[in-house]
Amino acid sequence: FITERRARIAVWRMNLPRKLNCLNAAMLESMRSAFALAADDPTVDAAVLTGTGRYFSSGAAFGDVGLISAKTVLRPAALHAAVAELNVGIFHPFIHFPKPLFIAANGPAVGGATTMQLLCDAVLCLPDATFHTPFRQLGITPEGCSTFTFERKMGPEGARRMLVEGDKLSAAEATRLGFVDVMVEEGGAEDLVCRACQFAERWVSEGRGRWIVEEGLIETLDATNRREALQLADSMFSVAFWRASGVPSWVAWLLLPLMQRLAKL
Repeated sequence: FITERRARIAVWRMNLPRKLNCLNAAMLESMRSAFALAADDPTVDAAVLTGTGRYFSSGAAFGDVGLISAKTVLRPAALHAAVAELNVGIFHPFIHFPKPLFIAANGPAVGGATTMQLLCDAVLCLPDATFHTPFRQLGITPEGCSTFTFERKMGPEGARRMLVEGDKLSAAEATRLGFVDVMVEEGGAEDLVCRACQFAERWVSEGRGRWIVEEGLIETLDATNRREALQLADSMFSVAFWRASGVPSWVAWLLLPLMQRLAKL
């Protein structure tokens, strides 16, 4: 994770291109630290988040965030709690960051790396960016306050297409639906970051702040984040999730009822 400055704009780069900038434990910790430092720095007016390489981010890497251990596997209730806690923690900084926050989507975004974007104030992207929330295909439920933010930004059609049908939106289609605010059609990733910084500077100069704060929605989004995180944890003990994960039906039939009871679902 790389942090840099462009005048009074903080630029954050997810820098794990060989793993498609997945949100692993180290990435999430670096991101939380960057949010906290910028929030308290009076010389930072706004922040831009982007990725390195061909992906913005492939989303959460559940195998590399400390969820799977002897403790959690043998104690389903502990695994359920860990999934919910992790999911709340991913999006909490985006809800509570006090300064304008922007996305420069340099490439594809998947899952939580897509939902986090509509917790920001604007999304800029390159033409080859895509936005995908394949929750239904994975047998899990929406996360990252997307049950609130997607309809707010795109209306019922866009929210349904992404959260229910699991459509992968091209940059052009995401712009048409309102997910993306500006598609930067000329130049590459560095040009995108420059445009995003200019966009941020103009936003600040106009006296605009965070939409979450201006609309008084911090408590609403906190509650939505907690609710979605618990629903996501529940869904990981479902037949749909186990099937999507490739677990044989007979194994799910034998183990799921026991695990559900132990997880107190």
